[in-house]
Amino acid sequence: MQPACSEIKELVAQYLIGNLSASPSLKSDCTITLPIKSVDDRWVFVIVEERYNVFRVHDGGKTDSALFSQGLTMAESDSNFIASVARKYGVTVEDRIVQKVCSRSELSAAIIAVAEAAVVMTAQLISSRMAEAQAQQVHSRISKILHLWDPKELDRKSVV
Repeated sequence: MQPACSEIKELVAQYLIGNLSASPSLKSDCTITLPIKSVDDRWVFVIVEERYNVFRVHDGGKTDSALFSQGLTMAESDSNFIASVARKYGVTVEDRIVQKVCSRSELSAAIIAVAEAAVVMTAQLISSRMAEAQAQQVHSRISKILHLWDPKELDRKSVV
């Protein structure tokens, strides 16, 4: 017998609640770690700062720094992609920090939006760099073959 949708929803809610953590910081900000992993196997977290009843939700630059530590950097050519992802999720990227400013009523949605945007940006940037590396390997192999190839030898064989 298949579980009812409400039962499945409850199971998912329990999982999310059980794997969601909140840690206060020294500046009275809060770091929320979500049960979402990025493609580079990091748990996604966001920082929530409150000033005068306005909230700033951001990744603390962790998306950029995690990619940098893996030898990947966000190039200028990535800026169009990053801007389109940011627009899709209703966030901005300023000084390589994924962020959103919101009211208390929008806080939950802003936390999810920043986390999702960071995950999508990470996945795209890593996959594009992997594709570039594979293309470079193919180029290198073809280049070696072409350097070894002697077209004069081919001409002599075709004459015989």
